[in-house]
Amino acid sequence: MPQQHAGLRRWTSRLAEPYVVFPLIAVLLLAVIWGATSSLIRVERDSAARAAAASSLELADTYEAQVVRALREIDQTLKFIKFAYERNGGTLDLEALKSQGLLPPDLLFVVSVADARGEISATTRPSQVASVAGHNFFLDQRGADAIAISRAQHGSDGEWKLHFSRGLRKPDGTFAGVAIVSVAAAYFVSGYEASRLGGEGLLGILGADGVFRARRSGDTVRHAESAGLGALGTLRTDQLPPATANPWDGVRRFTAARELF
Repeated sequence: MPQQHAGLRRWTSRLAEPYVVFPLIAVLLLAVIWGATSSLIRVERDSAARAAAASSLELADTYEAQVVRALREIDQTLKFIKFAYERNGGTLDLEALKSQGLLPPDLLFVVSVADARGEISATTRPSQVASVAGHNFFLDQRGADAIAISRAQHGSDGEWKLHFSRGLRKPDGTFAGVAIVSVAAAYFVSGYEASRLGGEGLLGILGADGVFRARRSGDTVRHAESAGLGALGTLRTDQLPPATANPWDGVRRFTAARELF
């Protein structure tokens, strides 16, 4: 027993030596600092993630308002063309309407009229497209009275366009053709702000068929790519989205979606 007590005293005296105490104190201080820093980083990261998720909801609301405003203007133009065409017995002078400022800006929107066979009979911007007979946005109007929206189509001028249409009717109610408004697909993602979305953010308009009409990430704009609407899900306005990898490019983002009615 005396030997054990003597050994214990020797170890205790050694622990009291400066060359032992100071490193131990340094290790303890470093552990405390590391723990505090780690906790602070975790809190800051959680706060930044919540801010980014909330920002995605805000941007989705802003983008929704912009797209709805553009769609409303396009649909109002189609309704006006339909009314003027049917009111005038199947005749329409687009140039006169354009000169009177009754049509949207020609720089962005091209207004056309196709007859019952799909042949373009009038347009505000002549192009190489003479017929739309085989396109769904034309065929869908034969038995419907609602706006139809095409997938993005690569035009002869090298630009991707979206075509919006409404059916025209003869006095007896039979199909007379369609009114068409064509818009560059990139117009719908022109609101991309790199300062808020970064170089790998995403701004896009996705059809109910799960195909992007247009999507932009950084300076790159893509069209007619399948995404699958189920991948986005339905997000409530008060629900912060989690950070998940988008299936179309594998980039991890806080993604918010809004359904357009």
